[in-house]
Amino acid sequence: LDLAHQYSVMDELVSASQSCEQLLVASIHDLHLATRSFTHALVLNGDHQGSWVAGAVEEVLTPEVINSALGHRVEWVTSQSGERVLIAS
Repeated sequence: LDLAHQYSVMDELVSASQSCEQLLVASIHDLHLATRSFTHALVLNGDHQGSWVAGAVEEVLTPEVINSALGHRVEWVTSQSGERVLIAS
């Protein structure tokens, strides 16, 4: 989906889950969409030990955790509107 539809669909899903007091579980590989939409995250490290990190989004979706899990460097940048986003570097 294009960005507008990604945000729209995710906003609708989150809103529907909140109005029904239901848990929404999703597999999201888009770091920005995950940090924007969810309160908690689970990151699977993909190592032979089956290790993982779980917790509040701001504690889990960090450059250190993502770098380790994905084997690729990411960093926080601040957009012109002041929004912080994780990008590959």
